Amino acid sequence: MPLRRGFRDHKSEVRPAAMTKVAMILGHDLLIPNEDTRVYREALSLVKAEYEVTVFCWSRRADKYETKWDEERDGIQVVRVFQELSGGFFSKVRGFRKAMKQLQEKVIEYKPDIIHAHDLETLDPAIKAATTNHAKVIFDSHEDWPMMEIV
Repeated sequence: MPLRRGFRDHKSEVRPAAMTKVAMILGHDLLIPNEDTRVYREALSLVKAEYEVTVFCWSRRADKYETKWDEERDGIQVVRVFQELSGGFFSKVRGFRKAMKQLQEKVIEYKPDIIHAHDLETLDPAIKAATTNHAKVIFDSHEDWPMMEIV
């Protein structure tokens, strides 16, 4: 049956999981000082389902020279960018923007099929990287932003 205009045959786009690259973007470190269990479990589940998973995260630690830039744990690749937030307000804003730009550039270089933004601040770099690489974007907010205003 021919497809109606505006509809695509999604079956033709399905690829085996082993060929699918997933980039996850975090606004904090996945493993240090504590493991982000929600993200880690999701990444581990995807690895077990034979997806190639790389977590791109912003490590704000001052001991960046003692922390690995890249590491692998349980089949999950972890790629860190380091950008300290120091000085006054505008210096911190510049530092934040630099960190998000670095994450975006690393994700673009990775060329994923799927980009999962785990934090609101990582949604913009995820969308920009997806536009460049024609990747799908997933976003889930771990925080309830409207409720945070009440508290």
